[in-house]
Amino acid sequence: MDNYHRINQDNGRLHKENENPIANNDRLREENTALQEQNREYSLLRKVFGRNQMDDLVKQAREAQQAQKKKTRDRGRER
Repeated sequence: MDNYHRINQDNGRLHKENENPIANNDRLREENTALQEQNREYSLLRKVFGRNQMDDLVKQAREAQQAQKKKTRDRGRER
């Protein structure tokens, strides 16, 4: 009986997840379009400013972001 309830719950959860795949597909399609546009813009910047300069800028931005996250985490530990 316990197995039956677990399977029934799993089935209900899966059914709910698959109720509206069209909406999920539409959302993912929009997200994909936005990411493709970002990629085109980044490719243009790499072409204009040069691969090395863009790679260096991305590296600096990531390092700054990581430093900010570390600073925020360290501040949280002090409390």
